[in-house]
Amino acid sequence: MEFEDEFNVEEEPQTLVETAKAEEPNPQPRDLESLPKEVQAATLARLKYVKWLKQRLIGGWTQKNLAPLLDEMPEFQGQEKPNLNIHRRMVRYL
Repeated sequence: MEFEDEFNVEEEPQTLVETAKAEEPNPQPRDLESLPKEVQAATLARLKYVKWLKQRLIGGWTQKNLAPLLDEMPEFQGQEKPNLNIHRRMVRYL
């Protein structure tokens, strides 16, 4: 009985069958212009609030540092001034 080395057999390398990927939707980036006027105004007002605070803020985004600035902050475009916690959340995304 002759010994056959099963690991020494020269075969063509097997190729993996490529699975077809489901077509992923290609979402178009939304521009601020594509949103309703109310949303545009609110977004721009929030951006102005954050920029106004960043220019005047000394130290971190803590209540001790923000409270005096929130009291003297003007209203932009008729939007209500956001509270302390909303400002902290808005800054995370900028």
